[in-house]
Amino acid sequence: MFYLLIFLLEIVFLAYSEKKRWNSLVTPLNMMMLPNAVAVIIAIVYSFSNQYVPNFYLPSLIVWILGLFVFSLPSFYFSSLTQNGGFNIVIGPKDDHYKLLNIIATICILISFVKLRSLSSSLEQFGTDDFADEYQVKGLFAHMSVFICAIFAYSIYKLDRCHLYSIFVVIGSLIGMYAIGTKSWIVAPLLIGYYGRFLTGKTAFNFKNVALPGILIFGIFFLSYFLIMVIASTSEMSFDFMVFIIEHFIDYFSGANLAFSLDYQKGILEPEMGDALVAPFVNIVHLFTNEPYVNTINPIYWDIGDLGENNVRTVFGAFLCYSHSYFVFVVMSLLYSIITYTIYVKSRNSRSLFMLMANCTCLAFLTLSFFDFYWMNLTPYEILAIFIILSILL
Repeated sequence: MFYLLIFLLEIVFLAYSEKKRWNSLVTPLNMMMLPNAVAVIIAIVYSFSNQYVPNFYLPSLIVWILGLFVFSLPSFYFSSLTQNGGFNIVIGPKDDHYKLLNIIATICILISFVKLRSLSSSLEQFGTDDFADEYQVKGLFAHMSVFICAIFAYSIYKLDRCHLYSIFVVIGSLIGMYAIGTKSWIVAPLLIGYYGRFLTGKTAFNFKNVALPGILIFGIFFLSYFLIMVIASTSEMSFDFMVFIIEHFIDYFSGANLAFSLDYQKGILEPEMGDALVAPFVNIVHLFTNEPYVNTINPIYWDIGDLGENNVRTVFGAFLCYSHSYFVFVVMSLLYSIITYTIYVKSRNSRSLFMLMANCTCLAFLTLSFFDFYWMNLTPYEILAIFIILSILL
C-alpha cells in the first residue's frame, strides 16, 4: 500500500500545483494523470476483489510516480509564458469557414459511403473485423478517413442550434469510423470536440457534463459489440451480453495498468523495440529506403483472467517496456511534455478555433494514457497537423 499512497499523494500535490500555476484543472499533466488515477484504483479494487483476476502488483506504480514527476517539470517553465489565465480559452470572431468545411466533409463522407456500398460483404457484417479487413483503409483513402475523424471532432464542438448541419456530419462520420472497427479512433475525436466545448464555455463545467463523456464512451463500446454480437451474429441481447460489455469496458479502462503491473513484476518480458515509440518518423524514412516498416504491436499478451488478454501497457509503461531503458523513458517523458505544453500555451495565447482543436487533440490522447502511447501511430500526428494547418490557412 506504500506505493499506492505515494502515487495518490503525488497526484494530489501535482494537481494542486497545476491549479495554482495555470488557474485551471484542464492542463496536459492533469488530463494525463487524473483519468489514470481512476483507472489504477479500479484495476486494484477489481483485481483484489475478483479471484479470477490476478492481483495488481503495487510496486509497478513507481514507474508512473517517476513518469509524472518528469512530465511535470516543463509545466513550471511554460506556465510563465501564458497570457490567458483562467479556465476558459477565448476564441476570436474570425470566420472558421464552417460552410466550406461542411462541403469538404460531405464529399469525404459520400466517398466513404460509396466505398461501403461497393463491398461484397453483407452490410450485416458491419462493425466486425472481417468487414474492417475488406474495408481496408489504405493509401489516400486512409488519409481521408483521418480527415473525417478531425472533422467529426470539429463538428462535435460546433454542434448547437445555429449549426444543425453538424448533426449530419457527426452521424455520417460515425458510420465510416465504425467501419474501420477501432474504438479508440472514435473515442479520441469525441474527446477532442468535447474538450473544445469545455474550454470555451460552450458546455458548462459541472458533474453531469464531466460524467457525460464516460457515458458516451461506454455507448461507443455497447454499439460496437452490439453490431458484432447481436446484428452480425444474429444473437439476442442477454444478461451475459451486458456482463461481456462491462468486462471489456473495464479491460479497456484498467486492463493496461493491470497488465503492466504483471509485466513489471516478471521483469518486463517484451523484446527491445524502442523504434516503435517513434515509429511514424522511422517508417517515413523506411518508405524511401525500402526497409521494412516498424511494427508497433506488442507481442507479449498477459492473461488477466475474466478481463481476457492484454498487450498494452499505458503511456509510461510503453516507454519503459519498449525501450528497456530508463534514460529513454525520461527523454520520451520530457519530450512528450514539452510538445504538449508548447501547443497548450500556444492555444491559450491564440484566439484561433483550430489551434484550440490542436490543443484538445493533445489533451484527448493524454487522457487515453491509461491505455497506451497512441503517438506510436501516424493518426494522432495527422489529426494534429490538420488542425494546425487549418489554423494557419483559415
